Amino acid sequence: MASPYANPKKRAVVASTREPVTSLKAYKQREDGSRAYAKHETLVDERTGEFNAGSKKELITKVAQFAKELHDGNITTEVTDHETVAALSEALNDRSGGLLQAYAEAMGEETWVVMDREGFASKVLFESMAESHKDIRIRIRNKDVMAFFATADANATNSVVRQYYVYPPEYYLLCQILIEDKEIEQVDADLLDQKFRDGLEATMVRKDRLLRVLSNRAAVAQNGIFYFTDFTPTVFSGIRTQLLGWGIPPATCIIAYDIWDDIISNSAWTQWYDPVTKHELVLTGQLGSLLNVNLITDGIRHKTLQVLQPGEVFMYAAPKFVGNIKVRKYLHGEAINKYGEGRPMRGWFLEQIEAMIIANTRGVTKAQRTH
Repeated sequence: MASPYANPKKRAVVASTREPVTSLKAYKQREDGSRAYAKHETLVDERTGEFNAGSKKELITKVAQFAKELHDGNITTEVTDHETVAALSEALNDRSGGLLQAYAEAMGEETWVVMDREGFASKVLFESMAESHKDIRIRIRNKDVMAFFATADANATNSVVRQYYVYPPEYYLLCQILIEDKEIEQVDADLLDQKFRDGLEATMVRKDRLLRVLSNRAAVAQNGIFYFTDFTPTVFSGIRTQLLGWGIPPATCIIAYDIWDDIISNSAWTQWYDPVTKHELVLTGQLGSLLNVNLITDGIRHKTLQVLQPGEVFMYAAPKFVGNIKVRKYLHGEAINKYGEGRPMRGWFLEQIEAMIIANTRGVTKAQRTH
């Protein structure tokens, strides 16, 4: 039976006014840094959800302006249906625990959906379910290569592959989302969003941080790091050529937000950059593509959910050429309370069991800004 609390209705809104993001006005940047706002033109068309642009140059400007609003925290999400908030309040006040368990399961499902949609790891590694009652093993195309896998203490361990299979260890993604009893009477959409973000920080962010740890080790195993001052088409071409040199087509480029500033401020990128047209894609960190390489950033996330350090660029081949995530148990929510510990708190415990490995270090390369 589907939970009545699953899939709460959310929308992106302007943080200061709570109006839909389609109300954001387009603007031109003055020389002094101030903005000259258009009287009638908005960044996004309310009907289609696409950016209001009549040319590629204008589209790049609109995407950049929208991404900056996200980066600066001027756009947020809110739960729009009162039924979801009322259901949370009812669940927290239900002493039988049945409704709280239903909400816990829904929280786990919704968190997993967002992890899959906005997280890096599931975009650059091939994710699949592990076989029941069997050790997780990953087939390696070539022996005598270096593989890196995540361990339970969030470190990366290397292994020289001498056979056609490797056996990466499994680890937990764990999270407790707790609400004090005195807060239960004050449940609103903001509290629901805050607790959901806490869950993402403990699950999606940890998973992406593990990917970053693995990528930092894997990128220097068989490729070299490109150091640069300004991120130019020449730099991008260089890291792209590293993958192509192995006969591996690049598929995804993940960039820190300051790299995005380099792209939109340098006119040399115009002929390379193919921007997205839908604002919903920017909300998930997708900015478009460069020479058919998908461009993604975590700079539009809430600051507690960002993973990359300034100046970092990672480029990956298609997931099947890079590595795997094998999931033993998909994110599951369980209702909990802390009354036995003398703490007046109730909430949920989220758990996922998986293994992560970069099995082909040739499929990962990195560039880093020097200051």
